[in-house]
Amino acid sequence: MFKKRIADIARAALSAPHFPLGTRHSPLALPVREAWLAHERYTGRRVALVGVVRAFEAGTPDEYFTLDDGPNRIGLRGDAPTLREQTGRRIRATGLLVFKPGDGIFLVFDDLRSVP
Repeated sequence: MFKKRIADIARAALSAPHFPLGTRHSPLALPVREAWLAHERYTGRRVALVGVVRAFEAGTPDEYFTLDDGPNRIGLRGDAPTLREQTGRRIRATGLLVFKPGDGIFLVFDDLRSVP
């Protein structure tokens, strides 16, 4: 009985996926405003946000992107060519929410999908 329990625990540990903090489960769907206002609560978690992709200083080395929902805005980081292609479009961005003092609040996306 004891050996079977140890075998079950070992099997579960070996088969469990190893993900960074906050990425093992489905993303938490949040409004951009909530992610911005409560960024301390959601930093390090996998979230899904909906908004319009905006580009700033396009074509320069300082180019950056945001996900805007009305007056609320979160930075977007990831593949720049993909973000350029999505600029002006309403999308659902999924990824890891990050806050770095002096750098801001941003989403490191791993998935972008168009939404109506």
